[in-house]
Amino acid sequence: MKLTLLTLIFTISVGSAWGQIAQSHPEYCGLPENANPPLPDITASVDPNGRSVLYVGHGSTAIALTLPDYYMSEISQVCPLPDERMVVFAQMPPNVTVLYVVAHASIVDSLWVYHPVISPNQRWIAFTKWYPYYVQGSGEIMLYDFSKTPAQNQPPADSVHPNDPKIDAGTIIFPPGHENFAGSNIVDTPSDQIIHDVGTLHWALDSRAIVFKDVVDKDAGIAVVKLDERGNPSVFRRALTRADICGRGTPTTNASAWALNEAEFGSNGAIRLTVRSLSSDPTRVGSQDERCTEQVLELGQADFQPMAPEIHVKPTYPAPTEEDLRLNRLPRKDRKVQNQ
Repeated sequence: MKLTLLTLIFTISVGSAWGQIAQSHPEYCGLPENANPPLPDITASVDPNGRSVLYVGHGSTAIALTLPDYYMSEISQVCPLPDERMVVFAQMPPNVTVLYVVAHASIVDSLWVYHPVISPNQRWIAFTKWYPYYVQGSGEIMLYDFSKTPAQNQPPADSVHPNDPKIDAGTIIFPPGHENFAGSNIVDTPSDQIIHDVGTLHWALDSRAIVFKDVVDKDAGIAVVKLDERGNPSVFRRALTRADICGRGTPTTNASAWALNEAEFGSNGAIRLTVRSLSSDPTRVGSQDERCTEQVLELGQADFQPMAPEIHVKPTYPAPTEEDLRLNRLPRKDRKVQNQ
């Protein structure tokens, strides 16, 4: 606890009990060329209980907002929205981003997510749905709509699978056909449909498409989600070969050990992608050791194929409890639903 508290004080404050927040991840805000937006009149501190406190305003008239989650290591970004709201990005080990939507100096919503990025028009934020690090989860991509209220961003109420507002908010836009419910990314997903890695999400400048890596089983690919004006998705995919990832076909190129570093959307559905293998071990070709090199892929709309919907709906038995998850008891088909 002391280590966490000291780390947080160092992150948000330089030599004092409170101070300016370092804008360390401008890419979260969705602005062109990762531009840092003007920071609102806010400062930050840590209370005696180890919770982060934001001060909106200046001096004696500042309003203090205590962030409810513990064990944060960093307040990494604040993104103002056009309607005077703002989104606060905080980091919580291991690799969890906690989002706070702030309006009129009040926290109106909070989410636990992975890989969040706001769209350039700042209407949406896309992210990977959170799941505990100690279970086998699948990388479902969610869309949270800032033009809707927090309640409107929640899936329909369900007595068998009650929502956790900070985990289940948003609409699933990938994979196609998945229904959002409590535990949707950890329950009953066939092994050949479990998405092992999506990495960073890359928005088109017009906020109408997102591209990301898609690794399922031993199959590597690039997925594109196109959005209509209401945020309804159409999903396309292009498989990647080992030569696409490494520059040549090698038997040791791992399907998941690579990153989509850059993505640029052009006209007529064209996308320019930069991918890089993350393997540090040289691979042997003939009598020489050679390493994978960064690859630039120029893909047209015809290179991508529509993805068929995957049938993945709510199970009829209750969602797993926290103890079930901790003990890896999934799924719990033997548990009966009461009063059904």
